[in-house]
Order: sequence, then C-alpha cells, then structure tokens
Amino acid sequence: MLIEKSGSPNNEKIYEGQYIEFRLKEYEDWYSGEIKNYLVDQGMIEFEDRYVKVDDIYAFRERRGFVEAMSVSIATFGVSWSGFALVGNLTDGDPTTNYRTADAIVTGVSLGLGYTLYKLLGRKVTRFGKRKRLRLVDIRFD
Repeated sequence: MLIEKSGSPNNEKIYEGQYIEFRLKEYEDWYSGEIKNYLVDQGMIEFEDRYVKVDDIYAFRERRGFVEAMSVSIATFGVSWSGFALVGNLTDGDPTTNYRTADAIVTGVSLGLGYTLYKLLGRKVTRFGKRKRLRLVDIRFD
C-alpha cells in the first residue's frame, strides 16, 4: 500500500504486519490494527478482526515519539523540581527556608506545558483527498 503525494515522486510504503491507526469516512472514531493481508483484487485490507476497503479510509494517525518523550521529560522536570524542593525543605533543618509558591508555579507550568505539547503535537494526522492519495498496489513477484 502506498501513500502518494501529488507532484512528488516519493511514496510512503505501508507493509503487511505494520500497525496503523485509521479513520473511516463515515465515522468519527479512530480504529487501529495490524495489517494481516492485502486483497488487491478487491481493494481491501485484512486486519485481525475486520476487512476495510481502501477507498473508505479517510485518514491515518501516527504517534510522534520525539514529542511524547519531550512532553514526558518536561512534566518529569516539574515533578522533580517540586519533589527536591519539598525534600530539601524537610531535611535542611533551617527554619527560614520553606516550600515557596514559585516552586509550585514551576511544577504547574511544566506539567501544563508537557500536557499541552503532547495534545497539540503528539500525533501526526495524514488526511487523504486532493493532495494525498492512498493506493493499494501489488508489487509481489510471482
């Protein structure tokens, strides 16, 4: 199966055994599964629990690992900042130091930024229509 972009000679290939997330034209839900087989003569993809026509697929969705890792790192930074400030406050023995509002703000902002980054940029959606097309091509040599 190929994802073709108009005006570009480069195609993205999708192989049997690959895991994909897709959305059908009539539905708002996202479905996922591992491609078991291509039925080229019928224009269908066989998954473990269903058959889907290639023409009925509206979009693909894929995870961006780098963005996920960055958002988790930012959130972890905020939690660690707060944790170290709290542990330092409890163990330093100095009555003039305490857990400040600034520590809570750093934690809250980093948690919010990590969550927002993941929600906005965590997944790439490829929609098929005018510029991009999904094609089922048999390239096996028999």
